[in-house]
Formats: sequence, structure tokens, C-alpha cells
Amino acid sequence: MSDAASIFIMGPPESGKTAIAMTLARRWTERGLRVAYFKPVGGTTGHGGPDEDVLLMRALLGEAAVPEPVLLVTSPHYLSAYARHLRPMAACTA
Repeated sequence: MSDAASIFIMGPPESGKTAIAMTLARRWTERGLRVAYFKPVGGTTGHGGPDEDVLLMRALLGEAAVPEPVLLVTSPHYLSAYARHLRPMAACTA
């Protein structure tokens, strides 16, 4: 039987989720526990680089413990259609 556990930290943007994750990761690694970080959906640094949270966690835990997030790409049309509860148009046209 595995002693593995998963913790999900959720909240609105800029609410301190990364700070909590970093504090927990640092304490657990200091106790000898193996820790990995996964951010399922991320953004970019604004310059096309990786998500800043991912960079911070890689600095703390190492490259192998932090995979790349899935970048969420949206368009203004998709967002406005979603807001109006309409079915958005297909992203690709033939």
C-alpha cells in the first residue's frame, strides 16, 4: 500500500496559492518526504516563457518534480459567446 497523498490548492488569482504550495513543499522536503508540484492550467510570463509559478517551484523542487502546465488559449469571441451561454464557434475553419 502506498502512503502517497494529493493535495489540491484552489482559489482566485493572486490569493496566495503558490506561497502556500511553496511553504508546504519546503517543509515536507526538509522532513525527507518526496514532493512534486503540478499546475494543470497555467499562463505565461508575458514574454512567451513558462508560467512564473512553475519557475518558482522548479527552483525549489528541481526540474523533474515540476512538469509543464497546459496553456489555456482563449479568444475574445469564445469568451463572449460563453458569457452569453451560446455555443462558441469552432476554433478551426476549413
